[in-house]
Amino acid sequence: MLPPWLGQAVGPVLVIVLVLALAVLAVATDHVRSRERALVGTQNLARLIEAQLSDNFDKIDIYLQLVALRHGAVLQGGGADPGGTGLQVQPRMARVALDDVAIADADGAVRLRTAALPAPLAQVGAQEFFRRAVAEPRGALVVVVVGPVPGGPAGAQDGASRIVFARAVRDARGTLRGVVFAGMSGAQFDQLFEGIAFGVPGAASLRTEDLPAVHYHPATQGAPAGVSEGLRRAVRVAPAQGSYEAAGTVDGHQRLNAYRRLRDHPFYVVVGQSMQDAMAGWRANTLMVAALAALTVVLTLWAGLMLVRS
Repeated sequence: MLPPWLGQAVGPVLVIVLVLALAVLAVATDHVRSRERALVGTQNLARLIEAQLSDNFDKIDIYLQLVALRHGAVLQGGGADPGGTGLQVQPRMARVALDDVAIADADGAVRLRTAALPAPLAQVGAQEFFRRAVAEPRGALVVVVVGPVPGGPAGAQDGASRIVFARAVRDARGTLRGVVFAGMSGAQFDQLFEGIAFGVPGAASLRTEDLPAVHYHPATQGAPAGVSEGLRRAVRVAPAQGSYEAAGTVDGHQRLNAYRRLRDHPFYVVVGQSMQDAMAGWRANTLMVAALAALTVVLTLWAGLMLVRS
C-alpha cells in the first residue's frame, strides 16, 4: 500500500513539471525571436550601406562622364599640356570622397590630372583599370582595386587599398580617345561606416566579388581581415545576398552577419552584429523567467509540504 503523502505529492509535482516546461518553451521561443530580430536589423544595415555605396559609385560614374565632356579636347591635342594639373576633384559625395582624377589618352599617357594624382600613374597604359576600361564592351564604369601606391594621396593610411574608377572615352564613331579615371583610398569608406551604429563589437567590410577585404571597419591595426569559411559557403549558396553566423577572422568575436552584393558593381558589403550584443535582451529575459520559475517551484514545494503535514 502506498503511503498517503505520495498521493498528496502528485499535484505539486505536476505543477512543478508544467512550470518548468513552460519556462523552457518561453526561453526557447524568445531565443528564436531575438535572433530573428537581430538578423533583420543586420540585414537592414547591410541594405542601407549597399544602397549608399551603389549610389556613390553611380555618382562617381556620372562625374567621370562630365569630366570627359568638359575636358575631352585634351584628347584631341588641344586645351591643355600633357600632364597638366588643371583638374579639380569633385566635392565630397555622401561621405565618400575621391582623392584624385585624371584623363589619359588612348596610349595611356596622362594628359590632364589633379595635383594629388600619384606620380607613378603618369603613364597608365599598362594598368589593369586602363586595359579593362578599354575592353569594356558597353563602355560602362570599371572599378578596380589595386594595392597601395607609393606617393599616394596625403592622409591615406599606410597599407590601405586603392580603388580606381575608370571609363573609356570614345568619339561619335566609337573610336577610343582615352580613359578618364579617379581614385580613392579604401580608408575613405570609414567616413561612411562611422556614421552607422553597428553595436559593440560590431563590424563591417567592403569586399571584392572574390571576397578579399578592400576595407574593414573598425580598423584592424595591421591584422589581416581574412575570409571565413561561413561567408564562402553562404555566397556559394546565395550570391546576391544572405546571412551566416561565424567568428570574426580579425578579433574572433562571434557575429551574426549579413551580406549584399552592390548593384551593378563587383563588390560585397558585409555587416556583422555581435551575438553577445544581439542576444543581450534574450539573456535578461531568460534570467527573469528562470527567477519566476524558481519562485513558483519553491512556493509549490512549500504548499505541498504544508499539505502533507496537515
